[in-house]
Amino acid sequence: MKKIAIMIVSLLLFCPSFLWAMSEVSQNEPIIRIDSNHELQLPKNFRTTSNLENFKDNIPSIMGLIELHESGSSQFSEKEFTQVLGKISGKIIVVDLRQESHGFLDGTAVSWYGKRNWANVGKSLGEIEKDEQERLRSSLTTPINIAPFTANEGKINNAFTEAQLVSSYGVQYFRIPVTDHMPPSNENVDQFIQFYKSLPQDVWLHFHCHAGHGRTTTFMAMYDILRNGKKVSFEDIMMRQALLGNMDLREIPSSKKAWERKLYEDRALFIKQFYDYVTQSNDDLPVMWSEWIGQHQ
Repeated sequence: MKKIAIMIVSLLLFCPSFLWAMSEVSQNEPIIRIDSNHELQLPKNFRTTSNLENFKDNIPSIMGLIELHESGSSQFSEKEFTQVLGKISGKIIVVDLRQESHGFLDGTAVSWYGKRNWANVGKSLGEIEKDEQERLRSSLTTPINIAPFTANEGKINNAFTEAQLVSSYGVQYFRIPVTDHMPPSNENVDQFIQFYKSLPQDVWLHFHCHAGHGRTTTFMAMYDILRNGKKVSFEDIMMRQALLGNMDLREIPSSKKAWERKLYEDRALFIKQFYDYVTQSNDDLPVMWSEWIGQHQ
């Protein structure tokens, strides 16, 4: 209980976006929606650091990029996951960046969507996992309405969490519950740093969120910074991740709504601060991110 209280105080002190998101959370019941159909294809926005077809004339620097062994995508269905496994190799770990409740119904990827995709803001990972398990279990016995379609008339034969599905293919799974549209919280970053420190040499990380854009690009860039930040400039890392994923974390799209632009600004500031944290720290990162950022606000 004390740990949870400390976590909430930390979020309020150093993550004003979190406080605002909490005030925006709707109390309405989330709706279930299809994220990706159970079809034999690659998931949307799939990319790997081994595919450099968009790179011309060594601009930006590709130092350490091929050796990074990372990939990213949108949420995959079960069949799409098999296609991902055909494109990557090594000791694979799927890094699930979704805070929102999600899972698989007969191989189709589904999630429970609340206002701005923030239905689980303020919940612990344990609470989120319990919510997922209950919703998936209920879908086996109770008729459900899946947006944008009408009532599901067919019987659901199997329902799995992502951890269960990924593990069934002999692949490791790790989850960091990051709020959609927002930069990662201090707790998210500390969790990722601890995870990074535990990784073996021959690992391949596959990151995904819902669409494969904001959260996925952010964490692919963070991993690139951790591995290569002291050898490659911030601008080059941002540019090469943008070429891979078609999203530049430094840009604030004018087409976005005001609340979205503010969160884009927060994310752009965060990723530069994270680069500074890594490049100004010893290689073993003895000072955790939450402590460092508290001293550099």
